[in-house]
Amino acid sequence: GGTGTGLAAKLLGQLRGVDALAGVDPRHPEHQSEGQYAQTVFPTIKKRTARRCGGSIATCDALVDEWRGRTGELRARLCAEWAPHWRGAPNAAKLEKTPDLAVRALAALFPAQREAAVVLVARHPLFWHHARHCAAPDPTCVVGTWARLVRSAIRALLEGPLVAVVARYEDLVSRGAEVLASVAADLGLATSR
Repeated sequence: GGTGTGLAAKLLGQLRGVDALAGVDPRHPEHQSEGQYAQTVFPTIKKRTARRCGGSIATCDALVDEWRGRTGELRARLCAEWAPHWRGAPNAAKLEKTPDLAVRALAALFPAQREAAVVLVARHPLFWHHARHCAAPDPTCVVGTWARLVRSAIRALLEGPLVAVVARYEDLVSRGAEVLASVAADLGLATSR
């Protein structure tokens, strides 16, 4: 299984006043209109290794160091590359779905308080896409790696300027409307569709 961001993006994208990124690469539906495939600023998940990121792929601290002094230019480029894939009202909240987005890198590009938000979808570790991080589906590796990634992302979110909302994937599945209303409220979005 995946991270659960597809379900979160689908639900959030149905809200009034939300413009979800779409049409990234119709030839590759597996990309699910993920913003990582419509930009050249940060490496796609397949190229974002722990070594390349300086530790955690969930925060990717090495990118922040690499970008020092260039974040304004990189932010403008990222927004320009994503812009054609948003087709809603100019003042709508912009929704981009990328699993394991490098949290500290995103905060470096959007440093103003509440300028950007991250909805972290936490999925049970045994159903998470562990093959990328563990050679075999060994529970010790899977749970340990999952815990380190989630913990590092949450720590980075708490320390940075981004609005952070955590939603359990299993709750999105079983209580979608209730969880969506809570996430929308935390993000300051209207809950009507």
